[in-house]
Amino acid sequence: MVVCGLMFAYNTTAWLFRREPHLATNALVYGTAILYEGIQTQRHVAAHARAWRDETEPPDRTWQRLAGTLDLEPPGRRNRSIIPERTF
Repeated sequence: MVVCGLMFAYNTTAWLFRREPHLATNALVYGTAILYEGIQTQRHVAAHARAWRDETEPPDRTWQRLAGTLDLEPPGRRNRSIIPERTF
């Protein structure tokens, strides 16, 4: 991203002084590359932050979640069936 920034600055400055069309094209290409890299970096950092938040769960609950024994539903919504449960 730094290299693209330097090339964008160089091509923009050169175009302002010389007004050659290829310099304007190069400046647009490098400017677009800077925007693209910025968006990709933001997505990468956000994904890394989400993964870090998921890993900070306490170890005992992490193992329960992985084993499928962790009850994630609130107590009032456990039985969604319209048929009442039988009690013996």
